[in-house]
Amino acid sequence: MTCGVIGGAIFQWPLGLLSDRLDRRRVLAGIALGACVIGAAIGLTAATMPKIALMLLGGLWGGMAFPLYSVAVALTNDHARTDEYVQVSSGLLLLYGFGAVAGPLLAAMMMGAIGSKGLYVFSAAVHLCLFTYVGLRARKRLPELIQHRSGFGDALTGVQTASAVYGPDDETGDIPKPS
Repeated sequence: MTCGVIGGAIFQWPLGLLSDRLDRRRVLAGIALGACVIGAAIGLTAATMPKIALMLLGGLWGGMAFPLYSVAVALTNDHARTDEYVQVSSGLLLLYGFGAVAGPLLAAMMMGAIGSKGLYVFSAAVHLCLFTYVGLRARKRLPELIQHRSGFGDALTGVQTASAVYGPDDETGDIPKPS
């Protein structure tokens, strides 16, 4: 799991930058498909794989699985108005929380049924569902013109325990400086 976390930290920047340059939906679908394929490979071959290969695949899996949230947040914010960012982030965190509760329970049930490989088989199945959903959404609707799209900011440095929310001043349109 350490390799997975390290892979997630390493891949976050290149995948985030890629999502700045390409359609985020396609990048999100590609990342989900990558996590699906790598998770399935680990789940199906881990017992016969050398430990170094397993650690490398674990790093690649983490490199695909962990940056998904950051890219999804960026995609969602691309379609939100500036005054909706806090509400949108609240909704995304609530959904993330549901997944953080349900995911381990469902993964544990899968692991109870088929053993430790069940974690990666479950991960592959969830990522396949995400790939399918994002892929279908990407085909249904063309991306809108995004006039206020900002560059990627990684979640590791962007998260703070407390922060003030500043919006533009109604009269001048300037954002006030924190005091």
